[in-house]
Amino acid sequence: MSYHLGWHGGVHLTAPVSGANTERVRAIADGTVVFARQPTPHTDDAHHPQNYRGWTDNGCVLLRHETAIGEGANAQDIVFFSLYMHLGSVQQGIAAGRRIYRKAELGQAGQIYGETSRKIHFELLCDDANLAKLVGRISGELDTSRDGRVDATYGAVCFLLPANSPVFSQQPVGHLAAAHFQPPKPNARALLPPLVALTATHNTSAPLIVELRFAAGAGAPGQRGGLAITTLQLSGEVVGQVQQEPEAEYGLYEQAGAISRAIHGAAVPASATVYELLRFGRTVNSAHEAATPNTVPHWRKISYPGGEGWVDLNTQGIHKYSDADFPHWDGWSLIDDSSDGNSRCDSATIKGWLDANADGNVTVSEATAAMADAQVARKLAKAICKFPSEWIASTIDTRWGWLMQESVENTPAMSAADFQELKAHITAFCFDVPELTSATWHWHPLEFIRHFRKCGWLSLNELCQLLPRRSGSNAQQVSEIPWATATARFTPYYLHLNTTMRKYGMVSRIRQTHFLAQTYIETALWRTMEELGRAHQQRRRNGQLYWPAPAMQYYQAFYGRGAMQLTWAGNFDKYGTYRAFANVGASHQYVDNRITRTSTHYWGDPRDSNGVVVRQPQVWWPRYDPHDLVSEPFYACDSAAFYWVSTNTGGGRLNIHRVADQGLTTDAVGRASVLVNGGGYGFSERQGYAVYIDRYLGDGVESDPTRTFVVTYRGRNHNVYVDFTAQRPR
Repeated sequence: MSYHLGWHGGVHLTAPVSGANTERVRAIADGTVVFARQPTPHTDDAHHPQNYRGWTDNGCVLLRHETAIGEGANAQDIVFFSLYMHLGSVQQGIAAGRRIYRKAELGQAGQIYGETSRKIHFELLCDDANLAKLVGRISGELDTSRDGRVDATYGAVCFLLPANSPVFSQQPVGHLAAAHFQPPKPNARALLPPLVALTATHNTSAPLIVELRFAAGAGAPGQRGGLAITTLQLSGEVVGQVQQEPEAEYGLYEQAGAISRAIHGAAVPASATVYELLRFGRTVNSAHEAATPNTVPHWRKISYPGGEGWVDLNTQGIHKYSDADFPHWDGWSLIDDSSDGNSRCDSATIKGWLDANADGNVTVSEATAAMADAQVARKLAKAICKFPSEWIASTIDTRWGWLMQESVENTPAMSAADFQELKAHITAFCFDVPELTSATWHWHPLEFIRHFRKCGWLSLNELCQLLPRRSGSNAQQVSEIPWATATARFTPYYLHLNTTMRKYGMVSRIRQTHFLAQTYIETALWRTMEELGRAHQQRRRNGQLYWPAPAMQYYQAFYGRGAMQLTWAGNFDKYGTYRAFANVGASHQYVDNRITRTSTHYWGDPRDSNGVVVRQPQVWWPRYDPHDLVSEPFYACDSAAFYWVSTNTGGGRLNIHRVADQGLTTDAVGRASVLVNGGGYGFSERQGYAVYIDRYLGDGVESDPTRTFVVTYRGRNHNVYVDFTAQRPR
C-alpha cells in the first residue's frame, strides 16, 4: 500500500541483468492466458497519460492457473491468477485462450515512472472459493479448538500445547507414554537396571506452540536431514533456543521401528503407523494408515520460558497443524475489514499496525515509519487482503474519489483537475475481464511462492509433464510416449505417489527428481509395476533355456514389484513387517503359483563371492501375497519409498535421501542408481531421466533441445543422451 493508505495489489520487481541483457519475464506456473496486451509505443509527449510522472509501459498478461495442494475436493482444482503488468513487450503469440507452461517467456519488463531499470508490477490473486481451498478458511485466525486440515499437509508441523503440560528434564524411553528413564548398565555384562519413573520438573504456565520443521533436503551440507524444533508463544514470539536434531529426518525409519518393536501387548502399532506419527504428529493418510493411540508417545526436546526439557506431543488435548493451515502465530492474517469498495485501506487491523501513537489516525509520517519497520513489513507480507482490483476502468471514480477529500491519511487533497489527469493515467493500464471482479483476495506474490514451495504436491498434469516424450540411447534410437499414454500410466498412481512423497520427505524438487528418475527405469516409465518376464527362464533359438539375469535363478517368484521393484523374499518380508501385514488364510492361493504353503525361497542372494550357494531358503507362507505391490497402487508407491528410506548407504547409515541431498550431480545420481539397483543396469538412462525431470521441475531456463554427455563410473564411460521434447497434451 502507499503512504496515503491506498491499496496496491502487488509488488514491483526489477528484472535481473544477465550480461548485456535483462532476464525475460516468465510464467510462474502452468496456466491459460486470460488477457494479453502489447504495450503502447513510447512517446515523449508530456501530456500522454502514460507519461504521468515519467513513462510507464502498459503491456500486460493475466494468467489463470489450476493446481492442487493435496487430495480431496477442498485441496484440488484450485484456481488462482497471476498478473504481469508494465511489460515493455509481450511475447509474440501470447493471446487469450492460449495454454502457457511454467517458465515460458511472457515478454520483457518495461518502465515504471521513467525509471531506467526494467521492472514489472506482479500480482497473485484469487476469489473466495479458492481462498478457502488454499488457506482452509476465508476469515479470521486459525481455529485452535480442533486439529488442522489433513487434506493438505506440508511444511512445518505445529503442536498447540495446553497450559499445564508436563515437561521432563531427562529424556524418557521412546516407547512409553508414561515417562520413564532407563539407567545404564553398571557394567558390560550386567542386565539393564529396572526403569525409573520420572516426575515432571516443569508444567507450562500458558499455551505454547511447538514447531517441528524437517530440513527436507534444504540448508547447508550436513544439515539437510535434520530437524529444528522451535517453541513459540501464541503471538509468534520465539521462546528460548531452537532445538536441533541433526539426523532426525534421515533416522525416522529407524526411530519408528525401534518404538514399534519395543511396544508389547495386543495393539502393537506398525512401524509405518509410527513413522506417520513422527512425521506429521498424527495420522494424516487415514485411508491407509491406522490411527495412532495416545499410548504411543512422541517425545521431543523443547524450549520453554526459563528452560528446556522433554514433552510427549501425542497426549490428549494437544492439537496438531501444519503450514497448510496458515497459522496466525506464523504471521498469516486474512484482512477483509476494508469493505467499502474503494482503493483506500480502511482496515482497522492494518491501521492498528501503522498507528504508532494509537490515536486512531495514521498520518503519512506514521505510515512511512511503520512500513520501514521490519516487524510491520513481515506482518504486511503475510497479510492476504481483500480489496477491489485497480485495473477496472469503470470503478476508478468509486475507488479513487477519496483522493479529492482532505483527511489525516490524505493530505493535501487532490484537485479535481489533478484527479482527472490521474484518472486518465490509471485508465491507460485498465482492462475489464470478469475474473478481476471476483478475484479480490491479494497475496504478497513472493510470500505466496515461498510458502507453496514447501508443498511439493504435483497435480496429474504436472506429474505427466515429467515423463519424457521421447527417450532413447541416441537421436536415432528413440521411443515416444504420447500425452494420453502418460496420463493413463500415472492416473492410477498419482494420488498415492503424492501421499508417499509427502510422508517420506520427497518434497524438494531435488529429492523428487532423484526419486522419480529411479522409478522410471524400474517401472519402464511407469508402464508396469512388476518385473518384465516375471523372472521366468527364457528360451534361446536353439531351444535351450536360460536365466536372463544370473540372480533371477535364485529370487524367482520374488521378482521385482512396485515402483522401486522390490526384489528378494527378504525385502518383501521386511516391508511386510514394516506395514504389519496380516498373514493370508489357509486356503489362499498366491498369484504366482511358485509360492505355495511349502515352497522355499531365498531371502537374499545365497551365493558367496565365489558363486557358491551358502545360504538356505525359507518357507514364505503364511505371509502376505507379494502381488499386493502390483495390484494395490498405494503399496506400489509406498514400498518404493520404504526401500528408499530403509536402504543402507554405507556404514550402516540408512536412507538414500543422504545421497539425493548432495544435489543433482552425476555422482549423486550414479550412487543412488547403484543403491536402488545394486549394479549398473540402466545407469545411463537414470542419468538422463534425472536431467530431463530437472528441466521441467527445476528452476533452470536452459533451452537446448537435446543434450549428450559422458558419465564415468567405475572406470567405464557411459554415454547419456537426453531429448527435451516437452510432454504436452497434443
